[in-house]
Amino acid sequence: MAPQISHVTVKYIFVVALPVFILAYSFSSDAAWDEFQVHEVGSPLNGVNALDFVSSTEGWTLLNASPVRVLHTQNGGEEWMEISSLPQFSFSPFIPSQRFQMLNANEGWLIPTEFLHGKSLLHSTDGGETWPEAPHPFQGSFGKICALYFLNSQVGWITGVDDSLAGMIAATTNGGATWSVQATPVQFEANDLFFFDETHGWAVGPWGLSLYTRDGGATWRYGQVDTFDSLYRVKFADALHGWAVGAGGAILYSPDGGALWYRQKSRTEADLFDIAAISLDEAIVSGADGVSGVLLITSNGGTSWRKENLPTDVPLRCVERFGNDIWVGGGAPNTGAPYEARVFHREYQTGDYPTILVEELPGGTVGITYEFTFAARNGTPPYIWSLMSSAPPGLEMEPNSGFLHGTPTSATEAVVSVRVRDSKQNIDQVELPLKASSEPLRFTQENSGVLPPAAHRKTYRFPLDVSGGHQPYHWRIRGQNLPGGISVDHQSVLVGTPLEIGAFDFEIEVTDSGSLPQRVTGGFHLDVEELTEDGWESQHANNRITDIHFFDDNRGIAIGWSGVQYETRDGGKTWSHTPLGAAAWDFDWIGDEGWMLSGAGIGHSTDQGRNWEFQELPLPNTEGIKFRDALHGWAYGNGIAYTEDGGSTWRPAETPGGYYYALDFVDAQIGFAGGNDFVFIKSNDAGRTWTPATLPPYVASGFKERMQKQPTSWSPEKAEKAPQIREIYFIDGQVGWIGTNIIEDFSPLLYRTGNG
Repeated sequence: MAPQISHVTVKYIFVVALPVFILAYSFSSDAAWDEFQVHEVGSPLNGVNALDFVSSTEGWTLLNASPVRVLHTQNGGEEWMEISSLPQFSFSPFIPSQRFQMLNANEGWLIPTEFLHGKSLLHSTDGGETWPEAPHPFQGSFGKICALYFLNSQVGWITGVDDSLAGMIAATTNGGATWSVQATPVQFEANDLFFFDETHGWAVGPWGLSLYTRDGGATWRYGQVDTFDSLYRVKFADALHGWAVGAGGAILYSPDGGALWYRQKSRTEADLFDIAAISLDEAIVSGADGVSGVLLITSNGGTSWRKENLPTDVPLRCVERFGNDIWVGGGAPNTGAPYEARVFHREYQTGDYPTILVEELPGGTVGITYEFTFAARNGTPPYIWSLMSSAPPGLEMEPNSGFLHGTPTSATEAVVSVRVRDSKQNIDQVELPLKASSEPLRFTQENSGVLPPAAHRKTYRFPLDVSGGHQPYHWRIRGQNLPGGISVDHQSVLVGTPLEIGAFDFEIEVTDSGSLPQRVTGGFHLDVEELTEDGWESQHANNRITDIHFFDDNRGIAIGWSGVQYETRDGGKTWSHTPLGAAAWDFDWIGDEGWMLSGAGIGHSTDQGRNWEFQELPLPNTEGIKFRDALHGWAYGNGIAYTEDGGSTWRPAETPGGYYYALDFVDAQIGFAGGNDFVFIKSNDAGRTWTPATLPPYVASGFKERMQKQPTSWSPEKAEKAPQIREIYFIDGQVGWIGTNIIEDFSPLLYRTGNG
């Protein structure tokens, strides 16, 4: 046991005044942070490099001093005792990788650095007092161990590089006694490794490199990341939703388990070193800009990040969470020697901070009253609202109600910065565009009155031209004197197939999307004449039929982009129509039961489409739907989802990535899907997981000849696109076909299989 070091412990509860001018952040103030002095270090940049707590009271810190020290607390960070030092190792503050983890009160793991290279893996079984070396596979002459993560005392992973190995990640299931190297598509010096459970894991590193696994590391795949900045930390709130942070203020968010990453606005260029994912909506990020610290918090899933003020400004390296307790560790104040490293602590309850619920503002019009009331949740009401930027001329905010009102006096497009503060002085702030239009809503003069005549049972299309106000417009036909089959679609087109002959007078009402919606009405006259031509009807794209199905020789149903459902009871001689309210593009039927994809969501009918119940689409972009029986179905598009209860619930399937246009199943277990860039995949477990499959190769016509003439013009950026797989169809368990479309130099291809 190392001797106890006597320290001065300082505890603060600060009330921080809000500055008058705010340049880059929204600030949270008056938060009850405890500040603890930990240990003297050599400079402000040295200090607490890692924190790990196993309860609300017991924790450890890895201190970057000379030498490297491990300190222990049993009272939540108020007092720290040095329990071991590692004079043979260094620990650079400029290597912000995951190198320290305590699993319980006795066991911990540590990767020290030796001349900036980690060669050793240390394992403590006595609470951090001693750190003997443990075996690991990255021990070649150029080997290096980079990061670690353990789920428990038996199951863990480490990452490193070694030219003699096939992968950069190794796993153990026996507490580090033996390691198995997992193959990876690339090797890089990962800064962090994190597993949510035994199957879902992630690794991040330099240049925005990211890998993810959904099978415990048996297979690792690239993540698509919207940055080339180095990533230092990755944390997930569940198996699908997580964040990664890194250099230059980079905050990346993934909603799909790490396959895709989207950049969020941090409003800082500071390096961000650590993150704690508290819930699907809440996370805390720590970082540093030189000798100054940055602490960011979100309570809306990263839509906005706000800066949290700490009692003392120090560069921050790490953030740790256990239950409702949050600790932040870093360097020392840049006020001259002696430099004392700091740890900060506070309790954090989900919902501590208010969250503005508004995502967009309705538009206004010059000379017309504008009214909009903001809303917030969480925090501690009552709220105080304020405008942090100039509102469009003529508008003002009521501080006690969040009521934005007035009459715009000039046309403008402004970005309105709105802040809410709760009774504990916690805040949220959003920036929203607001447009004030100069022209009120109206029909154009040329667009009212007598319409061009229509032909009976032939597609009719006439664009309705309105101006002013704010889109999108909402349409309603007033009165009953309208030929059946005619409606107004989402593109402001009077469209349909008139089912009656005669002269019709009617009114069309349009409403805009302004704060106080404007409404105008136009009168129209339409003559529907007899159809004098034979043959097939040629329909306009805005009213094209997207799918059709017959239940027997007489009863049929069709849907289209116009948001209209057509039904026939006489074998297609006559059709009636029912508005769906949104475009529809695909359905599938098992007897009288069907499932439909539309702009209103995924619809379910048990009575041949007479009644539909809708729920949210299972994928952000759902291209098609396929059911094998009344319980088992699949939706596909930017991914694949499956249901085993007739569509009541949907689960994401594991796929290699890609966009899918076609899917079909050979039997209850084996299925195929295809899509963009000739992607072709197969499932052997009823669509729960998918793996790449192969088709015969394709050759672009003219490609070889061009390469012979211009052999130096080839580059990955100029590569021809692969054909798209658009249709897959099996007639039984053996015979099926696959069809592609035409892309650039590719002719359409048709593949046939006779063996399933």
